[in-house]
Amino acid sequence: MLQVKIRFWLRLPEKGDLMFNIQNKKPTPYKLPNALREAMLRMDNKHGLVVLEGLYMLCFKADQWMTFDEIYRICRDNFGMSRQLIYKGLQNGIIFQRRKAEGVAGKRGARPFLYRIPHPDELIAEFRMGQKHSPHDELRKADLKSVSSYRKALHRQLFIRKWLDNQAKGFKMSRKLMAKRLGVSVRTVRTYDKQLGFSNEPNYKEIPITKNNWGRLPRFKDKFDEDGKRLPSKVWLKIFNPYNGEHYNLPCVRYLAYKALNEGQYVYMVERLINTYYPYQKPDLSRFDSWDALSHYDAEKDARNQAGFYEHQNGGWYYQRE
Repeated sequence: MLQVKIRFWLRLPEKGDLMFNIQNKKPTPYKLPNALREAMLRMDNKHGLVVLEGLYMLCFKADQWMTFDEIYRICRDNFGMSRQLIYKGLQNGIIFQRRKAEGVAGKRGARPFLYRIPHPDELIAEFRMGQKHSPHDELRKADLKSVSSYRKALHRQLFIRKWLDNQAKGFKMSRKLMAKRLGVSVRTVRTYDKQLGFSNEPNYKEIPITKNNWGRLPRFKDKFDEDGKRLPSKVWLKIFNPYNGEHYNLPCVRYLAYKALNEGQYVYMVERLINTYYPYQKPDLSRFDSWDALSHYDAEKDARNQAGFYEHQNGGWYYQRE
């Protein structure tokens, strides 16, 4: 019997072999810097920004032309966006370029509009952001359901980033600045804090008032500004009576301080400073003894864990949320 030997030769891949160097890399989505997001929100481009963020999150690239129906189905199925939100977003000519689709032979009816996905660099140049460095906060799919959820998500990520950058300590920031970056009111920012479970601690500055400096206090209390708007009471007098241990507050005016000093009372000028903010609900430590440091630490750690913050073995903290 004739025996036939068949040999299989397998060539091993060599360095530089194109056949074995091809990698199936996952596409990288575009990322908008926070400074650009804030500028677009302040200039009332909120609807177009949310739609664009959704397309970027799904790794659509620049210069792609898509119909309204295509964008609507994609954004509805992935993020739950409403038709009205997508329609308003695509009507923003600053973000999306629009043109008629080419006609198809034998097909009747109006030609649909096509919308072009812009590159982030185009928007940076359009809103004159320059080359200023700005961080990028990662968002979730649920954050793009509406304009309100998008703004709230940016507010949430700001708290998380500031707290972690400050080495797991509270950070100070003006509420007016928080509201301005999102294009909303201070009242709306407070609502976001309540819905997200954030907390804050007030800060005060006390200056003793004596007969040597009482004359520097204002004669009248300014209740209204030049436009007639009521001014918040950020400065007041704290009066302490050493005879009965009582203390009370008075408007910060000169004659009230002078009168209290002549009566032998202690006078302090109190100024309300910027709050200290935390991205979680601070526990009530007053229920523990002041010397019980372990209970204080455990309560603080539990509150942080419930908010998604966990401690590294080296002592640092990180954020992890589904």
